[in-house]
Amino acid sequence: MMPFERKILTLAAISLILMGECMARSKTVGAAFSFSGISLSYEHYTDSDSFMDISLKAECGDLFFGKAAYPGISTSFTWNLIFARITSRNGNEIRFFAGPGMTVGWANDIYKPEGVIFGLKGRAGAECSFSRNITISASLSPVIGTHMIVAKDFVDMRYYRMGLLSAVLPEIGIRYTF
Repeated sequence: MMPFERKILTLAAISLILMGECMARSKTVGAAFSFSGISLSYEHYTDSDSFMDISLKAECGDLFFGKAAYPGISTSFTWNLIFARITSRNGNEIRFFAGPGMTVGWANDIYKPEGVIFGLKGRAGAECSFSRNITISASLSPVIGTHMIVAKDFVDMRYYRMGLLSAVLPEIGIRYTF
């Protein structure tokens, strides 16, 4: 066997081992609802004390204010660390978590036309995992970022006010664990 073929086989073997390790971790798929929007999310537990959250969100803040005809869209990623947990007598587990992340999208801001949004996102909350593979969560997800409007003759960049408002607007989520 040639050295190049050995490297390919070694890389393939390592990939299969890591893929099996990732598949063994629990994952959740579900939705979260808030005044700021509705999101579909995927959570992947990397170990017993942390998980990744990837979300696709319909930004509905200005839609609910009656200032937009359709919602915007954004995607976000957060890395959440579990800092406390409680287990009930029935085997249900409540986890408290917080973590940093980022978001990017295209949406209206409060009384501003549509534009690019991007910034740093935080997430803090609690989730309860039931023995029937259902997880219910409540969290706050503030965004410290910008809203940039690019027009024909100017560029307007301001802080993302709906993201700051998300610091006080709770998200209620329901997910299926597999």
